[in-house]
Amino acid sequence: MSRSNWTAVLVLLAIFASPGVARADWALALSQDGRTHWGYGSSWNQDTIATARRKALTGCAPHGENCKIVLDGAGGCVALAVGLNDNAWHARQAKDRREAAQGALDQCVKDSSGDCEVKHSFCDAEPSE
Repeated sequence: MSRSNWTAVLVLLAIFASPGVARADWALALSQDGRTHWGYGSSWNQDTIATARRKALTGCAPHGENCKIVLDGAGGCVALAVGLNDNAWHARQAKDRREAAQGALDQCVKDSSGDCEVKHSFCDAEPSE
């Protein structure tokens, strides 16, 4: 590789590794108390997965005693679907909200003995809560 190509690579690495480049790490926590009482917490547009996980668990805690992280990552959209009459649930990440919601709902219905409902969704491009 030529010297000018190496310089270009180093400049790009410096730009993308700089602290000013925002990350979009997220996490989703879920709890279930009884057959149909669901609690959840989420966090997105965080600097690290660890921060996103901590904030998701903190958000879930008031809604259930046994919160745990069920999905985490970076980028895209996330949806959570839960069973209305049983303990089925599914969370899905996808490129957009509609695809995430439909995927979560479809899988939840397969696992459920009844109907499911999308209870929560978010995208990394949205302002964080």
